Amino acid sequence: MTITLSVNSRCSEVASIAALRRALAPFASERFRDICLSMDGGGPSLVALLNESIGWLMYLRHADGDAADHSKIDRPNAGNGGVLRRASPLR
Repeated sequence: MTITLSVNSRCSEVASIAALRRALAPFASERFRDICLSMDGGGPSLVALLNESIGWLMYLRHADGDAADHSKIDRPNAGNGGVLRRASPLR
């Protein structure tokens, strides 16, 4: 099974964790990253929007949109050590 990876509008197919790591490596030094992992056939997607140490993680159950579930990564220097907090689902 392959998963479609999109990073800053550049798409590729990945079939393993090792392939995912290799595909993400060239973008590690970029300040802004828009990362999307999606299943073929309109299945679920995992989206991460990153701006240096601040990030937004969102899980979409359907390709045509849904209420989604998202989390917020706080800044490490905000006194919480870069904690990933689960936010309320969007409704």
